[in-house]
Amino acid sequence: MASGIDWFRWHHGSVLDPKFQLVAKRASARLGDVIAVWAFLLESASANDERGTVGTLDFESIDLLLGAQDGTSSRIVEAMRQRGLVDDAGRICACNAGLARVP
Repeated sequence: MASGIDWFRWHHGSVLDPKFQLVAKRASARLGDVIAVWAFLLESASANDERGTVGTLDFESIDLLLGAQDGTSSRIVEAMRQRGLVDDAGRICACNAGLARVP
């Protein structure tokens, strides 16, 4: 827990955001796995002493947790980097950029 803060913000419409569908397509992954990895990254970045930075990821453990094939979470995070959601230093860049509007 970073500085006594044990929560992070989640935006309405995040699950329906088309950028996650694009990430799923580029990573050859299920949309649910992309959403789960995004939630994992946000939680990790929130809990890190350097808030907003994900830190070192254990992709093998994330894949096991998701019940996904080996390499899935690594491909997802790479697609998120390419899309500008996470930078090369592992910082969350776009928590709500391009959110779809839910009617």
